[in-house]
Amino acid sequence: MTALSSGAFTEVVSAPGALGVPVPSCPEWTVADLVRHLGEVQGWWTLALRGNGSKPNTADLSTPGPDLLSWWRQCSGEFLTTLRATPTDAPAWCWWNDAQRDTAGAVAWRQAHEAVVHLWDAQAALGAQTPIGAEVAADGVDEFVARML
Repeated sequence: MTALSSGAFTEVVSAPGALGVPVPSCPEWTVADLVRHLGEVQGWWTLALRGNGSKPNTADLSTPGPDLLSWWRQCSGEFLTTLRATPTDAPAWCWWNDAQRDTAGAVAWRQAHEAVVHLWDAQAALGAQTPIGAEVAADGVDEFVARML
């Protein structure tokens, strides 16, 4: 699901003029801010998956250059490649429990929701939102309760 949402996100934010459009569901953000955020998030989780349970060093994150969309494609591509190459039971650092440890599968689950929510944000900003599937939305409630609260 992360790959589908990330790919659809790329398509939506790549529309001519999209980057400057305000995002109603993220006050004071434009689509460019949304792209930067999701790129940083996926870049960070790439480092977490590669770290075998160690907390990522934010100094190792790439930063956007003048071509924000190229940077996004690189971050997302590296994340998806790393996610596919990492066994689901591999250890990963996380912020959502006291042990600060979980699995790559849990990271994939968390990032599936991150990607679909921000896809919806981008689609809403550009007047092209599609409903989030009922199963994904219901799973997102559990994800919110289990992770965020």
